Amino acid sequence: MPEPPAASIAVEGGDPVIGELGSFSWENSGSDGPWLDGSPIHLGSGERLTLTLAQPVAIANWTVSRIAPGGLDGSAPVGLGEGMGGPVTFAAPPQGTWSVNVSVWFADNRGSAAYYWLMEVD
Repeated sequence: MPEPPAASIAVEGGDPVIGELGSFSWENSGSDGPWLDGSPIHLGSGERLTLTLAQPVAIANWTVSRIAPGGLDGSAPVGLGEGMGGPVTFAAPPQGTWSVNVSVWFADNRGSAAYYWLMEVD
């Protein structure tokens, strides 16, 4: 089954971390799943993060939100940023441990994807 390109995030000067792919629709296929804790990454509060796709696919728009790890516990996700087109950049969440979702809608009706990271923020 075809999948959207992998996505990684990094802080300036840091090593990129590939996100865990959640729900997606891509080229007439798709998968639906729950919110995931995500791939672990350690960073400082307020650092700027940049998302990079493994393939050069245009982005129509994107959103970033966070919750406490372990899934939705009755609390709504808190928005961290949104934008049209690329690049996807946003500030790290406040100090703590957070499951962060970056949802991307690709240009040219290619589909959408949800990527997840488990951020430990100092």
